Amino acid sequence: MVPRTRSTPSTEGAPNPPRIAEEIPIATNQGLTPTDLDANLAATQATIEKLQRLKDLQDQAETLRSQLMGRNPDETLSNPYQDPYESSGKGQDIKLKNIPTFTLNSSLQQRQEWLLDLQQQFEGDLRRYHDGRTQILGALSYMDTTCRQRWYRHIDEKSPITHRNLKEDWPYFKDWTLTLIKNGASLQSEVMGQLERARQLKDEDPREFHARLDTLERHFPRVAEKERALSFFAKLLYDLQNDIRRHIIKLPETREEMIDIAYHFWDLQRLETNRKRKHTETTDEPPRKRNSTKRTQDNKRSRKPWTDKNTPAKDRLNPIGEDGKRNRCFNCGSEKHYSNKCPDPPKDKPTAAIQSALQGNDSETD
Repeated sequence: MVPRTRSTPSTEGAPNPPRIAEEIPIATNQGLTPTDLDANLAATQATIEKLQRLKDLQDQAETLRSQLMGRNPDETLSNPYQDPYESSGKGQDIKLKNIPTFTLNSSLQQRQEWLLDLQQQFEGDLRRYHDGRTQILGALSYMDTTCRQRWYRHIDEKSPITHRNLKEDWPYFKDWTLTLIKNGASLQSEVMGQLERARQLKDEDPREFHARLDTLERHFPRVAEKERALSFFAKLLYDLQNDIRRHIIKLPETREEMIDIAYHFWDLQRLETNRKRKHTETTDEPPRKRNSTKRTQDNKRSRKPWTDKNTPAKDRLNPIGEDGKRNRCFNCGSEKHYSNKCPDPPKDKPTAAIQSALQGNDSETD
């Protein structure tokens, strides 16, 4: 009989393999009797039951510990020294997809959108992009070869002159990307001209127009909010401005409110235009065209002979006239065909007077 051991918290939390192994009697003598074999078998089974019981208790303790800590027991850490912050997924990198490549042909709006995408990329992975140097390296990976080579040459030329490391100055790098845009030397004057000529295009969403306008305004000091709102209103379509004036007594004093109102009336105009277009497509034809079509149909109907499916073939080919008699062939006097289809025309074709005389004689005979 194998002696029982008392279960303690230490034994439940972590088993002691050497101690358990000592409890299993090892048969070293080959000349064991059946009684000894039965005793060894019973001892082995008892040890297996203890190990299974120990495993169940360990699983139960781990489940309770996981519930107290507020995490799923199936997601326990394989490494007990791993940082719980990383295991919860909060330290994982968040990367944006489909970030465009900056080229020499990029426009001002494309450059601004490219910088915004990079900023979101940096904020999603702060451990990697933690300073200006790593941010510049990350931005260079989304530039074509020509732009990267220009940056390398620019650094080689400017580093000896300036007493700072330009490779770690992210604001300086963002300003330098403006020189890659076409007409970069006279960029400010070009942008001012585009800003003065900017107008809302036909079928352009006011929100999209604001994004295009804001890209140009970013190159100049920010003006007062009321001035930004009125400037946006003055560049809208004239029909849209008139609708807003008719329904709004006091114009809003912020750009965001002006955009919301402009989009509301622009959407109403678009719905009304679509409704009129559908109504025009479903209306009837013009009166003149409709009357001419009806007249043509009446003419075709008058020229078409009247037939009845119940009328015999003889009556359909040679109907009865107003005098109650059928027409006859001028040549042979048959009622089955006319003279133009007579199978045996006479050599001397009778005149119309003779034909009328023949018909008169027939009427007298009848």
